[in-house]
Amino acid sequence: MDPVQYTDCVKARDYEPLALLPKEVEDALGAIPGVGGVLVAGGKVIGALGSLHRICDYLLNGKLVCLNRDRSVAWSTADVVCALGLVGQIEEVGFEKPFPENIDNDYCINLLLAPYELADFADGRTYDEHYGRIVTNAHGVPEPSYQGYLITEQPGMPAGWGGYSVHFPSKAHITFNPAPVPDGTGGYRVPVLHCECEGSRTHDVCTTLNDITAFGSSKLCKKKILGLPIGKMICNVIMVLLWPLVLAALAIAWAKAAEGTPPPGSGTIQRGSSLVVRGRWVYDAGHSGYNEIHAVHSIQQIPSADCEWENYVGENRGQRWCAETQRVPPAPSTQPPPGRLFGQNPPQPGTHSASAEEESRLTPAQEAVLRNQLQRQHRWLLHPAVDGCLPAD
Repeated sequence: MDPVQYTDCVKARDYEPLALLPKEVEDALGAIPGVGGVLVAGGKVIGALGSLHRICDYLLNGKLVCLNRDRSVAWSTADVVCALGLVGQIEEVGFEKPFPENIDNDYCINLLLAPYELADFADGRTYDEHYGRIVTNAHGVPEPSYQGYLITEQPGMPAGWGGYSVHFPSKAHITFNPAPVPDGTGGYRVPVLHCECEGSRTHDVCTTLNDITAFGSSKLCKKKILGLPIGKMICNVIMVLLWPLVLAALAIAWAKAAEGTPPPGSGTIQRGSSLVVRGRWVYDAGHSGYNEIHAVHSIQQIPSADCEWENYVGENRGQRWCAETQRVPPAPSTQPPPGRLFGQNPPQPGTHSASAEEESRLTPAQEAVLRNQLQRQHRWLLHPAVDGCLPAD
């Protein structure tokens, strides 16, 4: 899947919670299509605008805190981490998100980190005991294969700690496809790494709002006559008159937004699938407080045996998979023009398959892979024997 990231993260010391008064929440809800009718009274329009702008800024630029295992960088940027594990749960777009929370249309995967297995958590210990054993690495997973730090509470996080877990309803039914109803055993909880593939709805709606209301910062709106904010009053009147059009534009942006679901042809992900997930490591302060990969940059499905202890640790397959996925160049923003796929005059780096700006961000390993991909003998479409060619002498 192509990496998509609309959000930014902040340093822990720069985090500011979103604090809205009940009246501001009411005004903001009244401004969103489908709630409270189409027209909002003049005073509410202005209050709603202020609330919506604050909500947008928080969702896109404020609620995620950068995490970095190297304390020397002061967490000014987030680590891009690699996690290997089994899919414990898939949260489809809209999972347990009523309106207006479904402005977040991310697709989420909850990953049971390797080399742990479901049976490790159905042995009678409490969830806190299990989580503590992962945090302290009681299982003795050697570095650098140990992944427990990814779900460990980090110092200085601003909104407490709740962690993220998946509940399985039966201790007698230890499988990734649990019994449909509880069986009286009470089930068990499994600590997981929450991974989010970003959808575009929050970004699209907020960008539309900013674009439409940008005239509010114009010289006209700042005009004062005899010390009176005449310009501001005029702009407020204009906004009230335009409000139905603003709501219509927001509704269109909402409806047309791209979901975070992996695109068709990406393969099937289900409970129990073994994955390598790469992306930005952050702390989400907008909920109960937990670490996550947000946004996911890439997902690679791998053989299930590679998550088992003897392979993941014994043969170091976890690190090998992470090293290989790190070499994969990001998907190009443009596609080669027709006629460039069959070996005639193959495109050179920086022309069609990747922009110069994209290439400037490639690591040496990614650049080497990209250059190999662009060789004529590697650019067949149907089969090497049909439309391929031999390397040039």
